[in-house]
Amino acid sequence: MLRVLIIEDEISVLKDITGLLSLRKDIIIIGEASGIVKAQTLIEATKPDVILLDVHLEDGNAFELLSKFKTYSFKIIFITAYDNFAIKAIRTGAMDYLLKPVDIDELFAALDKVKLIKDNSEEEQIQHSITNFNNIKTDRFIIRTNEGIHILIYKEITYCKSEGSYTFFNMLDGRTIVASKPLKEYEDLLPTECFVRCHQSYIVNAEQVIKIDRDDNLIFRNGNAIPVSNRRKEAVLQLVSKQRI
Repeated sequence: MLRVLIIEDEISVLKDITGLLSLRKDIIIIGEASGIVKAQTLIEATKPDVILLDVHLEDGNAFELLSKFKTYSFKIIFITAYDNFAIKAIRTGAMDYLLKPVDIDELFAALDKVKLIKDNSEEEQIQHSITNFNNIKTDRFIIRTNEGIHILIYKEITYCKSEGSYTFFNMLDGRTIVASKPLKEYEDLLPTECFVRCHQSYIVNAEQVIKIDRDDNLIFRNGNAIPVSNRRKEAVLQLVSKQRI
């Protein structure tokens, strides 16, 4: 039985979620709250397995609430309206989130995924999301792969390559890290001051580019080469030039 705590300040959204959860026999709702004070008390008293947590609460935000805990015995699924700032923080921390209005299939899929997670990586992810929300200009981000959690430092990424629904991160030290999400998912996370899409299948770190050869290939410090499309060449050149100033 999955013990769920709902922290949501919109009555209509709360009713929708409780109605959807009532359809599942393997889930029990152990409490509801709309603000930080009551939510903190409930979390400490009930020790939930998972919290459905709205980003914006009546007296603050989800990250203020999470900052009150030194350790986390619970899993988090964020709930948010389309808020670029909040979503970027959540994604960068590799946390699950649901957009309002909550879709039944997405809700159940997120809960089923939570049930399968046996490791203690949530604590690191929560801390990373808190940091990113408070200071979104971090120098690294987290991705989840089949191998586990990877912390990638932006400046150590040479380029990202799309292959179907997977993204391959080519690192400066020669490693290739494969994430099971499409390139578009990461395009919004990578800082635009150094990353640019140079091709339909590639996003490049301009800091690592040393030249464009006669065949319109970008050449990196580690010797790797990838193509640049004609229509994107100017944007890449401008960003590469900025890195040299």
